[in-house]
Amino acid sequence: RRSKAIADNPLDAIDGIDVDVPHEIIDYEYPTEDYGIETLMIPAGRIHMDGTLALKYVRTRHADSDFGRLQRQQQVLLAVRDKATSIGQIGKVPEVLNVVGDALRTNLTLPEILSLAKKWTQIPRENIHAYRIDETMITPWVTPQGGQVLLPDREKIAQVVAQFLSSR
Repeated sequence: RRSKAIADNPLDAIDGIDVDVPHEIIDYEYPTEDYGIETLMIPAGRIHMDGTLALKYVRTRHADSDFGRLQRQQQVLLAVRDKATSIGQIGKVPEVLNVVGDALRTNLTLPEILSLAKKWTQIPRENIHAYRIDETMITPWVTPQGGQVLLPDREKIAQVVAQFLSSR
């Protein structure tokens, strides 16, 4: 029988992940499930995160911006990949899929998923690159109706797209 923690988060099924947190995160207004708030504090450095902490790490946005949030999400995905490629973790794919349950819909069979997971582990880490649009590629603007939007710098974004396309 699975513990409640494993039932709540697939990362707990792989015993959590290790993340290099580049700078301390303090969010004094992290929302709770009961519509309250709590203070979220994550120190800088290599941190072992269970599923709950990893989810908070990728969701927080008061500590910096949506761009920082995107960077953390990419970082956690790579940490999951690194953990999954460690000895013995690929064998936990069925347990992870069981935890995910109805949140995942696919027409892939379990053998197909396991085959893809095995291929995923064979990609050298140095061949995996992350691309993102960041705050240097936009200009904040307020619409006449008061909406806060971001205007793209198309030339800078085109450079990122070109990097992505040339790496394929």
